[in-house]
Amino acid sequence: LAIVTGFSIDYEEDKYHVSMLIANSKKNQSSSKEGESQTTVYSGSGKTISDAIKQIDRKSPKNVYIGHLGVVVISEEIAKKGVLEFADIMLRSAESRKKFYFLQAKNAKAKDVLSLVIPLESFPAQGISTLSKNTNITQAITTTMPFSYFITDVLKKGVSPTLPSIEIIGNPKDGQSSDALEKTNVETYLKISDMALYSEDKFVSYAENEESQVINLLNNESNSLITTIKMNDNNIGFNITEMKSKIKLIDPTHVEVTLKGKAVIREINGKYDLEDEKVIQKMEKALNKTGKSKLNNTIDALQTKYKTDTLGFGNLIYQKYPEVWKDVEKNWENKHFPKMKVKVKTDLKIISTGSLKQTIKEAK
Repeated sequence: LAIVTGFSIDYEEDKYHVSMLIANSKKNQSSSKEGESQTTVYSGSGKTISDAIKQIDRKSPKNVYIGHLGVVVISEEIAKKGVLEFADIMLRSAESRKKFYFLQAKNAKAKDVLSLVIPLESFPAQGISTLSKNTNITQAITTTMPFSYFITDVLKKGVSPTLPSIEIIGNPKDGQSSDALEKTNVETYLKISDMALYSEDKFVSYAENEESQVINLLNNESNSLITTIKMNDNNIGFNITEMKSKIKLIDPTHVEVTLKGKAVIREINGKYDLEDEKVIQKMEKALNKTGKSKLNNTIDALQTKYKTDTLGFGNLIYQKYPEVWKDVEKNWENKHFPKMKVKVKTDLKIISTGSLKQTIKEAK
């Protein structure tokens, strides 16, 4: 079997272009070569995805097997056409476990993302999965999105899905050769980028970095964050964990959004007496003020700039006021969603100053 670990879909010149990243099985010792690639990419094109896969079947010396598929990457052109255009084949296949991670290539071909050699990882598909997980844990700008979860969000009433995006930094051609791994400085690499916002199953726009963080936190897709605030012209870094949000529908025109979390001081470049409770209270107040501002800015952008209900306000109305939802459903995101009143609350508490009770400058 040819074990497929990654799958990409592009759309150019009225044709689907499909690429499969296949694990390169070990040959006999007598015929194997030192430095031989761990993976190989087969590509095909056609009017349908099935036609494109048929071309790959003709090229591969082994039977293609997608039971271990780990990552699917789509291009912006595919996203604009609508994900439901190709979802059927991915869900209908009996081999597929439907748990593979789903990402969108930003400013790049999906095939190029799949073909890039990744340092520290033997298999590129595994590298993309790990990169997505790590970014989710430390920065909250992305989420690990299984394909079945995305389709579930598409089919839900009153909620628009999001999709993590990935981009190539540098020249894609330079990163597709194993020679790139021999360099000390990695010139071409993959980077998890901002969230792709959708309306139903079609791509709308990319959220900005800060907006991506807030969207994931409010959807409880991430529960930790490393952030920096400014206080008295000094930067203070925090590691915030155990973050949890709650969106409460007050009535069909009014929601209340609450975000809680526990913060640990990570870095201070100023002079502060951290043993003074009043100083900690001021920091906590500044942290909550910054957090509340970020939440308000992001929700306002979703309502007026992007007009996409990724937080599921409409779904709450659908569940609690089904008769009201029938009246507003058709024009929800364009007309009714932007008019929703949103009250934001934050409860971020500083629970520790880290391993130091004082700042270095204060101790001096």
